[in-house]
Amino acid sequence: MSWKMGEEDGEEMWNITEKKMNETGNQSNNIAVVVRVRPFNQREKDLNTYKCIEMKASDPINNQTWISDPSAKPDVPPTKFRFDYCFDSFDPTASNFINQETVFRAVGLDILAKAWSGYNACLFAYGQTGSGKTYS
Repeated sequence: MSWKMGEEDGEEMWNITEKKMNETGNQSNNIAVVVRVRPFNQREKDLNTYKCIEMKASDPINNQTWISDPSAKPDVPPTKFRFDYCFDSFDPTASNFINQETVFRAVGLDILAKAWSGYNACLFAYGQTGSGKTYS
């Protein structure tokens, strides 16, 4: 279920990006921290791995990632972190599932707008091997 941009999408993307540049006056954030949880790979499924991460993106200001310790006592609350964007791409059938196109529109368009305006732009993907950098 990946989304790939075709030639017919190019003009639409340019128009959306140009609109975004005009709306923000090209003064959007210099740095945005984005986290995304990916689906389990086959090995993780075979091991019946516990999903210890929950994305709580109830509104644009309250983007949180909750991490639970599966060995902790039930009364121990999860550790909560706040980020600019929290994307849940774990279960494609879930109502809060975020696909590739949504991630691109939320994060990629801003990077493109800056690059097309002559600014240096960089997307830095960080994480351990197998954590989902290529997935995103």
